[in-house]
Amino acid sequence: DAEETADYTARVTEAQSFYGLGSVLKHFPGYGNNKDTHTGVAVDERSMEKFLEQDFLPFQAGIAVEETVWPSGELRRLRPAVLVSHNIVNCMDPNLPASLSPEVHRILREDLGFDGVVLTDDLAMGAVREYAQEGSVAVMALRAGNDMVVTPDFEKQIPLVLAALEDGTLDEETIAQKKATADDLLAQLRAAEDPVNLFDQLMHEYSEDTGLAANPEGYTTSKGQMVAPFEEAALALKDGEISDIVESDFGYHIILR
Repeated sequence: DAEETADYTARVTEAQSFYGLGSVLKHFPGYGNNKDTHTGVAVDERSMEKFLEQDFLPFQAGIAVEETVWPSGELRRLRPAVLVSHNIVNCMDPNLPASLSPEVHRILREDLGFDGVVLTDDLAMGAVREYAQEGSVAVMALRAGNDMVVTPDFEKQIPLVLAALEDGTLDEETIAQKKATADDLLAQLRAAEDPVNLFDQLMHEYSEDTGLAANPEGYTTSKGQMVAPFEEAALALKDGEISDIVESDFGYHIILR
């Protein structure tokens, strides 16, 4: 029952947000009764009407969850992320798995209005292996519109992503958009009367850090545990200070110590 599932999705997403837990809605655009994509390609032959009437409803319900008053009395919203499946959905893109399809990501962003973090299913699964060009499945996933990739093959994939940035395979415009967002957030913080409280709100709304759900109040780390640019910037701050924008291999960061 799509409507009952949608209601359940909204309730769970809101409840988890209340207790400081992030949610991931999956597997977009809907899995149906397709076969296991861990071992091979799965093709979904259903019509677009079926997705509009059934599969999209739980995603739309989760996406629409508004701000929640936390037990502390603070008004927060932990925006859910969306994980995209490896199914080939013929009515959307008959040529590529959903996780590698720009058109599927366009539907999620434009038609469903989702502006949060989009991530792939595990890129080591059999359903996407044959689509990798010279092993660069993570590059394909990022070009399709994913913000994050899930893969145990990171030692191989990270150098390929960095090489794609250098040779122009990955669109610099996407990186520029991320930087512009970071610049805007920093400007808001600099102008705020209570930047510490605003930082907390913005962190829960915009952060793409998968560890945030387990560390909703931030991280406590020892020297040598974080990537060098992040650690150096954090150590240079005094308690209560907010950094300028820090760039690392993981993206752009604004740090509150």
